[in-house]
Amino acid sequence: MDAKLLPALPSAPTLAPATPWERVLESYVRSLDSDATRRSYKRQVEVALGALRVATLAELTGEMLLDWRAHVTASALAPATQSQALAAFDRLESPLPQGRRHDRRRPPAQERRSGPHPEPR
Repeated sequence: MDAKLLPALPSAPTLAPATPWERVLESYVRSLDSDATRRSYKRQVEVALGALRVATLAELTGEMLLDWRAHVTASALAPATQSQALAAFDRLESPLPQGRRHDRRRPPAQERRSGPHPEPR
């Protein structure tokens, strides 16, 4: 393909661990396809990070995120709004290195199960 037909790509912003979360959020929101999703996810993440009182995403701990998840799921918010709040935050942290995410997420489904399990066939 002829390189002259394609416009030059803008350089991607450099996001370091010390980057303020507001700047990270701007980049994250631009990556979303839907205008409605951009608005709602931005609002949900702003609420969460404002409540958690952190300046950068590097300050987040697994304990803080588990507390936030518990706060959201125990709130009087409608179930769909709770799901949206948790999804926005989960998606925001998805590009983080695996080691930073691992302690924040719920265990895989097989680790959450309780009680006896049938033997595999």
